Amino acid sequence: MAEENVSTKAAALKATLNVKGRFLYDRQGNKVVLRGVDYQALDQWKYPGIDYLDEVLQTGANAIRIPWYKVYPTKGRGAFTIGNLTNLIDRCVAAKVIPIVEFADFTSNAKMSLLSTVVTPWWTSTGDQTQNGVFAALKARESCLILNLANELGDYRWAEGETPAAALSTYKTDYEKAIKAMRTAGYTCPLMIDAPDSGTSSEAFTTSGTGAALVASDPLKNVLLSAHAYWAGFDGRPGVQAAIAADLPIVIGEVANKEGDPPGNLPIYDLDGTNENTPTTTGFTYQSFLTTLLADQVGWLAWSWFPDDVDARNMSSDGSFAGLTTYGTDIVNNPTYGLKATAVRVAP
Repeated sequence: MAEENVSTKAAALKATLNVKGRFLYDRQGNKVVLRGVDYQALDQWKYPGIDYLDEVLQTGANAIRIPWYKVYPTKGRGAFTIGNLTNLIDRCVAAKVIPIVEFADFTSNAKMSLLSTVVTPWWTSTGDQTQNGVFAALKARESCLILNLANELGDYRWAEGETPAAALSTYKTDYEKAIKAMRTAGYTCPLMIDAPDSGTSSEAFTTSGTGAALVASDPLKNVLLSAHAYWAGFDGRPGVQAAIAADLPIVIGEVANKEGDPPGNLPIYDLDGTNENTPTTTGFTYQSFLTTLLADQVGWLAWSWFPDDVDARNMSSDGSFAGLTTYGTDIVNNPTYGLKATAVRVAP
């Protein structure tokens, strides 16, 4: 029976992207270091009539992270279907680009119970192709797919009404259950888990064995751990280095040139060293961080293509490749860490 289980797991992993130690591999056994773009199709309201995916594909990225919603949080958003999502996925795969589908409804939400009540049921839902039928549509395409279970869900350092240790324990336990539910449903592709505190608490993965426990809870051991590099006032770089030292499969799901939230009346911090707005207290710059990630063979995705609430954080000024901003031009063309220089695409 044990030999049969090992054989079954090996067959499942050979059919998808797969994680070994801290690295991701394609189905042919080649190491894949993610170098990509966060592409928020639903945030531009001309979609699905118009999209900019073909423009993003010109960047040379080997991965595109696609935030998707069960219910878009702002009134007036036009209708969208799972068929719209699979169209984006299929076009990425045709271009030898890895699609990373992200459930985005609960960004920066501390309520971990949402994983079992809303998030996992959405991923595993069956039925029609409006907002149901998610499982069949994604399972059919999972050979070159990564699923980012929930964007920035859960608190740790920011916990209110409980200790950080208790909050982290709940985070770990609830994600372990979600991973099990996804495997029970039949998914075998890599599952990406965001760090708590809007993705910023990279050190959570090496605290109390949390990251190792999440990986171990997956019978396929096919898990990626994702941190978001908004580190103007808190420095998450030591947490990344600790994860690397622990041989954990860490990636940077979002790295940007600015940090802040104008709709939330938060100041804009400069993560690019320009001192145009508010300086950081950590000395963090995305440029030096990407250079470090290159040396460490850690994957990353740039936030974001277009549109974003912070104009300077758009890689494109209008959604087109011709409209690359100063930031976008650097992400694409920098000779050291840029997408054109470092991203290697994956055969489907």
